[in-house]
Amino acid sequence: MKVRELPPPPTSEVEQEYCYAAKIVQQLRPLLPQALFGELNAHHKKEANGLWDLTNQGVRLEMGVAFCHCTVLSVRFSSKAVALSRRGDVRDVLAEATIVLNIVTEEVNKSEGIIAGFAPNGHITCVWNATHLVDHAAFTAVKTSRLIEKRLAGCKITSDLNIASGPAMVANSKVGSKKHVTFIGNVFEVGEKLVLLNEGHVARLVIDNETFKELPREFQRTCKPIAVIRERDEPAIIAVAADEDSVIKGEQWKQYNTAFTLYNNSMFSEALNEFRKYHLSFPQDDAAVWLIRNVLEKIPHVKRLLASKEQTA
Repeated sequence: MKVRELPPPPTSEVEQEYCYAAKIVQQLRPLLPQALFGELNAHHKKEANGLWDLTNQGVRLEMGVAFCHCTVLSVRFSSKAVALSRRGDVRDVLAEATIVLNIVTEEVNKSEGIIAGFAPNGHITCVWNATHLVDHAAFTAVKTSRLIEKRLAGCKITSDLNIASGPAMVANSKVGSKKHVTFIGNVFEVGEKLVLLNEGHVARLVIDNETFKELPREFQRTCKPIAVIRERDEPAIIAVAADEDSVIKGEQWKQYNTAFTLYNNSMFSEALNEFRKYHLSFPQDDAAVWLIRNVLEKIPHVKRLLASKEQTA
């Protein structure tokens, strides 16, 4: 029996990265459209490893992997038709979805981004600087998002836009004219966390701190931090509001920054006191109200402190 020789292990860092990426792409094969690897028929059977045997079809599969630092925009919209009725009018829902998709596609294409996915729940994913280079991708994504938000608001469609930036891997698969692109990277998980955070409509446009760092200094002054997402063994994610209503200056910014700095340093009781003072002076700041009611007042030891104060009073 002939013993099959194994290829030598990767030596350089580049080889190690591509070897790791190739393993991930191979694991993705069952998740990709089966048609990409050939059509199944009654003569085919599964192999011991669970994959379909397509060896006799003569299908040529081309796969490529690239690494990039991309910016990801997640657009979620809510339908008026569903809100007004439990069932809603399917035609109205489809009409609104078409309007949203047309607006997002038009603005993203103009800014050299791509539409990476569209889910039935009204979730559209767009990417910059992934399949091709885009200068100042983060800044371009934020400016494009503001345009999208304005146009959707003009159509009276409520939307939440969330942007994250970071390293990712782009896997391209091709058979003949059929192509499939898969994006892999923690940046998409960060984007999903921002989406979950913004379900309470904290701000119309929320970005992560990596996107914020890539913005021009003068543009950074139009943003403000609104929350910190902490998970065990993972770096904290600072969520930043970047819509045009988030601009605060002068004494208002000083008070807000003082309160948020305490919150970011896990001094929650002190932060709650400062945010309450801030709210008395600036009651129109919805992000501060959300932070007080949905974050600070719900932290266990802060709740106990508040309860003890009420009992003393």
